[in-house]
Amino acid sequence: MRYLCLLGFVGAVLNAQSVNLSDSYPKFNISDQPQTDVFPRPDILLPNIAFWKRIYGELTSNQIIFSDYDDLSLVYCIIDVPSAGKAREHAIKKTKQELVAVLKELDTCQPESADDLKGFAKEVYLALQDNPRPDKYRRGENIRAQNGLRNQFEEGYRRSGAHEQEIKARLRNAGLPEELIGIVFVESLFHPKSKSSVGATGIWQFMKRTAHEFMRVNQLVDERQDPIVSTEAAIKYIKSAMGVLQEWPLVITSYNYGRGGMAKAVEMVGSRDFEEILKNYQNPRFGFAARNYYAEFLAAVDIYKQADQIFPEVEPVSGWAYEIIELPKAISVHDLLSTKFIEAVWLKTYNPALTKYAHKGVQILPKGFTLRVPPDEKERLERRIAYLPERKQKKSRRRPSTCKFTELPAAVTD
Repeated sequence: MRYLCLLGFVGAVLNAQSVNLSDSYPKFNISDQPQTDVFPRPDILLPNIAFWKRIYGELTSNQIIFSDYDDLSLVYCIIDVPSAGKAREHAIKKTKQELVAVLKELDTCQPESADDLKGFAKEVYLALQDNPRPDKYRRGENIRAQNGLRNQFEEGYRRSGAHEQEIKARLRNAGLPEELIGIVFVESLFHPKSKSSVGATGIWQFMKRTAHEFMRVNQLVDERQDPIVSTEAAIKYIKSAMGVLQEWPLVITSYNYGRGGMAKAVEMVGSRDFEEILKNYQNPRFGFAARNYYAEFLAAVDIYKQADQIFPEVEPVSGWAYEIIELPKAISVHDLLSTKFIEAVWLKTYNPALTKYAHKGVQILPKGFTLRVPPDEKERLERRIAYLPERKQKKSRRRPSTCKFTELPAAVTD
């Protein structure tokens, strides 16, 4: 029988690590139905959305899923791996090598059933048996490994409690769908100190160049790190992108690929139809991340909307409670802390835009500057500040900041 060429074709290491695809699902069944009707879901994206829902809602960082780079409907296998180190890298590399070899064997033998298959070959065959692609066994050079993000999403959901209600309220007040909060999960999983390898910063992951269009980034403040100010900036960006691109798939993808990039894609394809762009737009920069960004967003929104069921033991943290004061004079952070009515940790946590130069006293907080302060200490703090001496900007080799800063917006909950 022609299937004999596959018998026993798996190394012992692979057998020990391989995970049955069905075993990866949690007890709660993540719904396949869209959790929002606000954003269109082209048929071409349905496999991608399902893939990213598995990444966010099922698979942990100790699990690696192997799929096709261009077609996420082709999922070959899942393995368990160590949390870090060379053993993890070796397991991923070894599995990919074995997978390439198995696909070649399956292509050669073209089995019609799994009856005479075993081990890894049987697992891969069963994973692909319902996929209609005629070349499904001939794509070994297109294999991509992706780790799960369930535990990171769970932690992001816990952290989201600090700002989710205010962010959603601001989106609604701006006439935008509150589901756009899903961008934060894709970008940073609500990690307040998130910074990418290319310098994107904060929960909305603004690059410095884009940030200068919508908020302040200087020696005194980096407002990308303020979750509320950066939310207002994200709203301005989304509205500006909508004015140019007009369609939600294009607008949301532009958050990764840029307004100009998506406008160029529309021009080159001659259509605002996102499915047409995915099929026909060719650009080296329009790679895996950009092509999958909208699907990731939709998956994140779906998981977020079911988070209380998917992560039933997670209690989101409490929302921020604070008051805002406006400084009547220029003072230093040291002066502010000397009042004893605000602690350094509180100041840094609730005013994350303040830079290290502000905290070190190199940059003075100018008159009119707004700060979040503990609600129970606002009045006493204001009285004490009135007695503090006014400071002058210290001389520095660095170019001093002017009073270009954004007044902190008052809290919004409805």
